[in-house]
Amino acid sequence: MSEFLRQLDLITDISVLESMREELATKAYTAELTWQDRNFIYEKIQVIVCRLMNLERN
Repeated sequence: MSEFLRQLDLITDISVLESMREELATKAYTAELTWQDRNFIYEKIQVIVCRLMNLERN
């Protein structure tokens, strides 16, 4: 997750972040995921949303 956070901090293009969020949201509904995997995806989505909100404010 720390590598994901470092990469996320470098992204400033809102459309790229929104695409990442949509891709992860689609993956979260895959039937064969365990709840732990799904929760990890949701945590990543949450971080992306926070990043989007910070970029929109600045």
